[in-house]
Amino acid sequence: MSLLESGESDGSVSLNKLMDGESCRPQSPGVQTPEMVDLVCRGGWPRIVSGTPVSAQRYLRGYLDDISRTDIAQVDDVIRQLRDRVDTNRMGDPVKLAVITATGVGVELPDGIAVIPATTLGP
Repeated sequence: MSLLESGESDGSVSLNKLMDGESCRPQSPGVQTPEMVDLVCRGGWPRIVSGTPVSAQRYLRGYLDDISRTDIAQVDDVIRQLRDRVDTNRMGDPVKLAVITATGVGVELPDGIAVIPATTLGP
């Protein structure tokens, strides 16, 4: 859910137009900076939109903890299998092994393997 959908934005700034290089003049947000920070940190997850900033932050921290315990561990197993299949007799030791994922959190594992979300790649 966007801030516009939840009634917390007037929609005066278009992300599509910004991405197309157009400038914009946003209206005054009508809230103070600390409240704006809470809105941005809370995000638009329907389950937490109606809660307090503290409960939203607690929920999101739990979500990130779950991701770090499950998703990264699963990727780690796959990465180790790939690393073990590299034929160093023919190619030499890899300088760096990186895996690009469609989603997830970027992390460098203790053995130097980098997990890179595709959304962080630039030209």
